[in-house]
Amino acid sequence: MSAADGGDDALTASLLELLKSIKRRGWVLRGVPDPESVADHMYQMAMICLHYPWKNEDDSKKSVQMAIAHDAPECIVGDITPADGVPPETKHVREQLAADFLACLLRDVDESDTPDQIYALWQEYEAGESSVAQIVHQIDWVEAVVQASIYHRRYPHLNLDDFKTKQGVTDPWLSRIADEALASWDATAETRPIVFLIGPPGVGKGTQGALVSMNHNLAHVSVGELLRQEQRNPKSKFSSFISRSFQHSVPVPAILSIILLKNELGRNRSAAGFLLDGFPRSAEQLAAFEEQVWC
Repeated sequence: MSAADGGDDALTASLLELLKSIKRRGWVLRGVPDPESVADHMYQMAMICLHYPWKNEDDSKKSVQMAIAHDAPECIVGDITPADGVPPETKHVREQLAADFLACLLRDVDESDTPDQIYALWQEYEAGESSVAQIVHQIDWVEAVVQASIYHRRYPHLNLDDFKTKQGVTDPWLSRIADEALASWDATAETRPIVFLIGPPGVGKGTQGALVSMNHNLAHVSVGELLRQEQRNPKSKFSSFISRSFQHSVPVPAILSIILLKNELGRNRSAAGFLLDGFPRSAEQLAAFEEQVWC
């Protein structure tokens, strides 16, 4: 069957699937191992759009759709960066033709107006004139700043300083997100030692932990106690969740323990370091901790 006679749904789907394998070229050029894909980037943007405090539901919906559509043509032309030496006008023409071609493919398998809507969303984003497009453009940069701060913590030897700026982010809500990412970036220079105290119940972790803490000026932090304190806190948004997890003997997500640890470590600035009792419980928790927490 020819494309004109009905097209190939699988071919179109496989073309869009390339967005999951096309790595963001800016990270590749800076030496980031296994960086995020174009699809990863668009998904992160869509999630930020979902959380953004839009004034109405229509703008919220459009922003998510725009985030998903804005880089879709890259499944055809790839991720073109300034380092590739392609003039901006040429880049725009290539991407516009790719967006046009993608719309043609989608029309071939979708008789609704969705293909035209995707093309219109891409055009609106590129024009950057509407209020929604202007916010989504800022979200595009904020996502890059957040991702750069993560890569900086993961690969501190890489130079990612190009992203250590808010670069035109003027929206107050998005500016706060960028500020937090940049603050965590700077915090990597102030690390203090962390000692992990792990072992099964009844082996004397509490006694040994107290001795080590006293002899080395380390703040003794029990993850289990942090969770119990959070459970008892009537103002905590996690209180009932922790209770249900305890009730069903299900370990709380590692990210919750990390959030509580990060807050606790941030409050104690006088200690020379920290002794963490009961954490991590797996290699995955340790990897998440190393990526998210600094002292």
